[in-house]
Amino acid sequence: MRNSIKGSNIRVMLTKCLPSRLIPMLVACGKSVLTPSIVNTIFNQLLEAISVETEAGYLSSLYKSFNDTLLVLGSELLSADIAEGVMKATQDQLSNMAQRRKKRAEHMHMQHGAAAEEDREDVMLLEELEEFALEEMARLLQMFDRNHPLLGAIGRIKDLGVSGGGYAYSEDAPTP
Repeated sequence: MRNSIKGSNIRVMLTKCLPSRLIPMLVACGKSVLTPSIVNTIFNQLLEAISVETEAGYLSSLYKSFNDTLLVLGSELLSADIAEGVMKATQDQLSNMAQRRKKRAEHMHMQHGAAAEEDREDVMLLEELEEFALEEMARLLQMFDRNHPLLGAIGRIKDLGVSGGGYAYSEDAPTP
């Protein structure tokens, strides 16, 4: 598990910096000439990437880019289809993340000794990356509705983690 995480860190560092800053900056520079069609295409491309991404560090970067671009352009330019799509993608991502955390908790529950401690460190690193994604998801949801129901799911998913107490696996663990 450790080797894949080290290689993943390089990707995370590069991908976290580039899209999360580049897209909103380019949009800000060209804001005066962007047509509704171009704006829709930008958000649609980000939405498609968010919908299929499984790596938490990159997912965080994609959400940050979506959020910052939305702040630059304003939510009034966001089409209803894109708004609905990003909510669905977020719900799906939260569900997938909850399932991954449950599986990790089951795995950690069966581990013992030195291997368990090494796995625990790896899992904590993965969950740290997930925490960044969860924070960006929460930021997006709050832009639409400060009391969005999925905000509660984010809290429950955080609780499923090793550092959030989910290490002691339970069949009745909360799900989004």
